[in-house]
Amino acid sequence: MIRILLVRHGETEWNKAHRLQGHSDIELSDSGALQARTTGAFIRAQQPSQAHVSSLVRTQQTFAEFGLDLTPRIWDELREQNLGEWEAPTPPRSATPSRRTSRAGAPAATPPPAGRPTRRCRPG
Repeated sequence: MIRILLVRHGETEWNKAHRLQGHSDIELSDSGALQARTTGAFIRAQQPSQAHVSSLVRTQQTFAEFGLDLTPRIWDELREQNLGEWEAPTPPRSATPSRRTSRAGAPAATPPPAGRPTRRCRPG
């Protein structure tokens, strides 16, 4: 039987500040590294034989904190969505929560300025 474990990266300083990261390559915060180490105990118990991470440093740091004797395959295709102008040290006006919430109903129709539109998932 094949088991797939999906783990999101640990917390970053931008996560703490509610800033959108997207393709911005932000490192883990100290608390994010601790989250990853804690999660690593569970992951190690599962004895994975493969690992896959995105090319973003926060995902690679998260994986490193798991303490596995595996070299993960790094995929650009696993990166988060490019959020264009919404990615910024200080969220621009267009990235305020009310604007993001109003766009959530139709993300493909209203991509972020200078960002990548959301792809629709289709049944295989």
